[in-house]
Amino acid sequence: MSIPSRIQSVTLRDFRAFPGGADPTVFNLGADGKNLLLFGENGAGKSSLFQSLGLLFSPTPPPRPFDDYRHVFSIHDGTNPGLVSVKLTSGSTVDYSWDAGNPHPATNANDASFQEAARRATFLDYKALLRTSLPHEADDCVNIFDLVVNTLLREAEFPDGRTVAKAWAELLAYDPPQPPRDADETEDDYADILEEWPKPEQQKRSKAESFWKMFAGLLGRIVPRANRYLADHLQPSLTILLTPQPEQQEGTDPHRKLLLTAIYAGHPVAHPAQFLNEARLSAIALALYLAAVVETNPATTSVPALSGSALDSFTPLRLLVLDDPLLGLDLSHRRPLLDLLQTPDFSEWQVFLLTYDASWFEMASDALKAGDARSKRRWVGYRLHAKLHDNGWEMPVLSADEPFLDRAWGYLQGEDAPVGTDGAQPKSCDYKAAGVYLRSAFETILRDFCIARSLQVGLKENLRDYTSEDLWPLVRDYEVKNGNPLLDSGLTAEISMSRRYVLNPLCHSDPARPTREDIRRTHAALKRLKALLDQDLSWRTQLDSKLVQETKNIIGDHSARREKALKGLAPASEFALRSACQLLAIASNPPPPEVAILLRSAFDRMLWRYCARKNLTFTRKCDEELSTRDLWDAANAGPAGMSAMQNDFVTAIEAHGDLFLDSAPTQETCAGKSRGDLESICALFAGQHWRTELHPKSAMDSF
Repeated sequence: MSIPSRIQSVTLRDFRAFPGGADPTVFNLGADGKNLLLFGENGAGKSSLFQSLGLLFSPTPPPRPFDDYRHVFSIHDGTNPGLVSVKLTSGSTVDYSWDAGNPHPATNANDASFQEAARRATFLDYKALLRTSLPHEADDCVNIFDLVVNTLLREAEFPDGRTVAKAWAELLAYDPPQPPRDADETEDDYADILEEWPKPEQQKRSKAESFWKMFAGLLGRIVPRANRYLADHLQPSLTILLTPQPEQQEGTDPHRKLLLTAIYAGHPVAHPAQFLNEARLSAIALALYLAAVVETNPATTSVPALSGSALDSFTPLRLLVLDDPLLGLDLSHRRPLLDLLQTPDFSEWQVFLLTYDASWFEMASDALKAGDARSKRRWVGYRLHAKLHDNGWEMPVLSADEPFLDRAWGYLQGEDAPVGTDGAQPKSCDYKAAGVYLRSAFETILRDFCIARSLQVGLKENLRDYTSEDLWPLVRDYEVKNGNPLLDSGLTAEISMSRRYVLNPLCHSDPARPTREDIRRTHAALKRLKALLDQDLSWRTQLDSKLVQETKNIIGDHSARREKALKGLAPASEFALRSACQLLAIASNPPPPEVAILLRSAFDRMLWRYCARKNLTFTRKCDEELSTRDLWDAANAGPAGMSAMQNDFVTAIEAHGDLFLDSAPTQETCAGKSRGDLESICALFAGQHWRTELHPKSAMDSF
């Protein structure tokens, strides 16, 4: 049996921001080597970690000695030498380290396992992404040949086993050979051989053509994958092309132009750096880099496990370290990266995601479910803060990103708590700090449950305007089967009391509150609340797996789109309505039933948004679904309802009630809609220009 080798821990001492001494800084990633999500304040050591790993996994010894990277304020007396070290999963291979007293591991040419790991280690930050566009803004085109050959595909292999960088260097240094001459060969005979021998310019041109043929083969694998990442995750309306210029080799000198162009919303973009905004340029760069990493990474050949291991072999470490690659973008444009990193393409990679942005860190924590060291999830979270040393300089302080309830418990226990399993010292006893974390836990528990159960609240302009006052009544009054509340009266009363003394933002100004007993009882109540809500949500996992199978027939294998559609995150203008219009516009007669299915999906989303916008309220129970008919009847009711204001629209929907209002339209119903029916519905939903509109607007959004 063979499994991927992974990093269990990273140790730093006396390296840049990390000081020397007997106690190094250790990033513990667990025995199975989880992915790392790290928040680091500016100056707290995040970039030092990025650089240390980049230097450690360099396939060649770094140009500067270790001493040049040592912490300038530490005492270098040789007792605790500087160190950059990683410990790998048990039995996989020897650990890798670089310190002040020993050579870099790349100096050992016989260490094949290290060379394999170094070739597979990829480091990407925002500066790397900028190189695809920023240097070319003043040029007449975006030529990324040097970037691709010297950085992006440097270690990618051609079919003959040479790397791109080596093949390019050999091509530049190529000196066309003369035919060999035998010792007894006459001048005339050798002259005849020379006459038949390819001329130097022919040989040079042939070599260049051979390079570009193999190079084009690599690009032919990378560009389609990059476009898939764009379409499914990063920028759905954007595709890219990489074209050599000239497209055919001319003359003897190998050409050095690889033009990056794009197509945005159907419009050709000859110079992306001058036309596209930063978000789209960053998406292009990220898609290219990640596609190159996945597509050209050397084959995962197994290496024997160390003696005593329960496994036969390991595949070499695959490490992807991302240091705020989307630094200049807002949170909405960063979220798709998290979805991409959780796809099967990166399941065998160990990913380190580093950021200085606290809001982005919290979003990523929620999306990746990091921070719960006791779970079997794939991510673990840490925080780096800068602490002022007595001598005036700052030093990093590392802490695990624990769930809010666990942090509150640590401050409640104080010095009575044991040393943590990761070596962290117990927190000092601080009831007010515990209260703050309990309030954060309460808000998070309520928010997550309301999102999972689609419980609706009134619309507010800013997310920060929502408080527990908005969410607690929805959770408190939530009913399960037979109209029984999920929360019993005792728990409800306990939390109501806690809201007066601990969970109320204003109570912490009272010097006498909260007390130890207040904190203990609140912690117990919230722990029970979380357990009940988690239990109520657990059945959704099985339901989601069934929905995935059911929707494959409609959406195919576009996993990202399917997931967004199932969660209601894909607006009709971006998913169902656009797909229906495009499919019908090119479909033969009779049109496929998928058009009708997509239009039904588009109608459901339009109707849901309409009811939410009009602040219509509904009673929802666990064993009784809120049907489309329920929403439709509520939307039509009253003097301001759609029946009175949008009669033509209502009449058309009612005429096709078997498709739009039945709880589960049959396959016969969907297949029975004629092209004329479907075209009239597309016009009703998206307007008369539904055939050519790239981003059709949903009609109900204007009601």
